[in-house]
Amino acid sequence: MGYIHGGKVVARALRAWSLSNPAEYALLYGTPVPGYVAPADTNVPATRPVLVLVSILADAHPPAGGAGVGVGSGPVGLEGG
Repeated sequence: MGYIHGGKVVARALRAWSLSNPAEYALLYGTPVPGYVAPADTNVPATRPVLVLVSILADAHPPAGGAGVGVGSGPVGLEGG
């Protein structure tokens, strides 16, 4: 799968999920509520789509002389899907 295709797949999946789960999407990505601190167990799920997209971009444009990051070697919560 190419990098552009991979990014589109992730973006479309997130959009489809957000359209079928608007309340949950708003809780994760909506306007912050002053003083509210989200439970720690929601942080990884909320950031996973963004981290996957960043991994795809990093793999597409690795640093000079180095390899890309790869989803499997990314932040905790990305391993294993």
